[in-house]
Amino acid sequence: MKKQRSFLMVGGVNPPSVKLSPGGERIANASIPAFALIPMLQHAGSPAVCLVRPGDRVQEGMLIGKADGVRSANVHSSIPGTVVRVEQATGADGTASVSALIEFGGEFARTGKPRERNEWEMLPPTDLLGRIHSSGVVGLGGGLLPTHLKLGRQAVHKAAFLIANGVECEPSLHADVSLMRKKAGRSRSECSSARESWRRSTWSLP
Repeated sequence: MKKQRSFLMVGGVNPPSVKLSPGGERIANASIPAFALIPMLQHAGSPAVCLVRPGDRVQEGMLIGKADGVRSANVHSSIPGTVVRVEQATGADGTASVSALIEFGGEFARTGKPRERNEWEMLPPTDLLGRIHSSGVVGLGGGLLPTHLKLGRQAVHKAAFLIANGVECEPSLHADVSLMRKKAGRSRSECSSARESWRRSTWSLP
């Protein structure tokens, strides 16, 4: 086992709180990268199987990694462009996986453009679950468990309440509160979708 140096800090780390109350600031789009390195492992379980190779053209939201196993998840391209290479790369957490390097090129199909309202109310719960599964949605609490596994668990008891947790753990983060204030209608719609899915099915909170 590697010996590491420890530092004595009385009272722990206490960074200043800069959680500002968002006022009239607009939510701005992030800058578009010239290249995007997209790992096939962004979830619990096995890495997705890479479906692209160098020279392939991809579109925004295109499936480039197919889930491989129960706890695996689909991976999609975040930008349009051309696959430069597929290689083993190490992510910020130190985990290595096959990754696709994509050079930006072309036009975004959805980003920055108006979206039509999704008429999810008419879909049966199994179709809603299927859409979540195919979209590759995973939890961001640290475990990275695919969300469809949480929603697809058989109910032991019906859930009486659905809690939308918008509390942020870091003192400098205020993305959640900004989104809930600036995009309240969409946040409410997403919560309603989850609530109705549980109400009309045997799914339960994990």
